[in-house]
Amino acid sequence: VDDPQLRQKLKETSGIGTEATRAGIIETLQQRGYLIRRKRALHATEAGRALIDAVPEAVSDPATTARWEEALGEIAEGRGDLAAFLEQQAAWVRTLVRQIQEAGAEAIAIDGSAQPTCPSCGRSMRRRTGKHGAFWGCSGYPDCTVTRPDANGKP
Repeated sequence: VDDPQLRQKLKETSGIGTEATRAGIIETLQQRGYLIRRKRALHATEAGRALIDAVPEAVSDPATTARWEEALGEIAEGRGDLAAFLEQQAAWVRTLVRQIQEAGAEAIAIDGSAQPTCPSCGRSMRRRTGKHGAFWGCSGYPDCTVTRPDANGKP
């Protein structure tokens, strides 16, 4: 998160979710196969990384969470309007759905099985968007740094 104010809001709220909901969220993600625990750390599985890649960037951007936390804080302090916030959220979701529909997005498999494999390490390749456009990168990054140009949605 580049904005210092938003970065501070994320630090204050300890990231995503609340302390009361975070354990449940993590447990659900583990049960659904999106996260695994190795020693004392949580790691995204192939399915988890595929899901992250599948959602629009605006949904997975931590700055989005920070903005929401900031607005909710203002509402709690009486400086914000809950109805207006909820309407903004509904409009945002409608816009995202429309953009996805207009882009002709197809349903995707989030189990990682349909992904092309890396020629170097055998892990799945994932489509990424960089400052110069789309490309394919190994899901094993940073251990494996293989990339391929995007050719109409394929490496």
